[in-house]
Amino acid sequence: MAHPYNGLLVVDKPQGMTSHDVVSRLRRIANMRKIGHTGTLDPMATGVMVMLLGQATRLSEYLIRHDKTYVATVQLGSTTDTYDAEGEIVAQTDVPEFSTAQIESVLDNFRGPIEQVPPAHSAIKRNGKKSYELARQGIAVELPARPVTIHKLTLLSQTADTLALEISCSAGTYIRSIAHDVGNQLGVGGHLTALRRTQSGAFDIAQAQTIEALKAIAEDGKLAAQLKPLGLGMDEMEKITLDQDQCIDIMHGKRLVTDLQTDKLIRAYNNAAELVAIVKVEDGLLRSVKVFQQPDA
Repeated sequence: MAHPYNGLLVVDKPQGMTSHDVVSRLRRIANMRKIGHTGTLDPMATGVMVMLLGQATRLSEYLIRHDKTYVATVQLGSTTDTYDAEGEIVAQTDVPEFSTAQIESVLDNFRGPIEQVPPAHSAIKRNGKKSYELARQGIAVELPARPVTIHKLTLLSQTADTLALEISCSAGTYIRSIAHDVGNQLGVGGHLTALRRTQSGAFDIAQAQTIEALKAIAEDGKLAAQLKPLGLGMDEMEKITLDQDQCIDIMHGKRLVTDLQTDKLIRAYNNAAELVAIVKVEDGLLRSVKVFQQPDA
């Protein structure tokens, strides 16, 4: 059965909903099952979730790698077991008056490539179980540090015991860990109290719509007009256009002679600017890696 929709939607996730909740709501709104996304947000967090409908779900592995940008609020002077406001407070202390220079000196330790230890309360698996499941059972969990890159870390404002930060980072970065680690390096502890994702890859909050707005749009029969096309936001891949015969050949698994010389994946489009396939070059031939059936194929 053909999917009623194929494309991307940028959703402004509300606070209190899990990422799975967003998928479930959108499945009901679009009346289809095949819906995914390009990166989860914790229930406390709000902001950009790029939702993938129909054939777009097959692009998740490429889009999920893209950088993200967040605005975060850090509460200094208290540490929680989850590194955010949803956890139990495990330590508290008075917060001295920090100068902006002192804050910036600590933040500088987090700029660029760093080794980050994820929170024990995370979905990372240890011995086949999610880390947070073990942590909730009182089992000590030590996760290894892993490399992430903080492209930009800006102090937006500060009060006596809070910091507002803008963070642009590589995929897989835990903002909760940054809040926790910044507090520790300041010597007072800290945890995340608010988080808003403002950008995910090429998609930003200005493009995002609420779940309720999308529900109303769907009820008016105009949801298809909101979909962003397959392949959008994947500019790291070279783009080529194939003629009608070449498109048919690629969609049927045939290989095309090419003079392209690259070991990277390529987006192949038809003359109507629709993504036909992800292809790669092998021995002077274009071979399809993933094919996206077009309505007129």
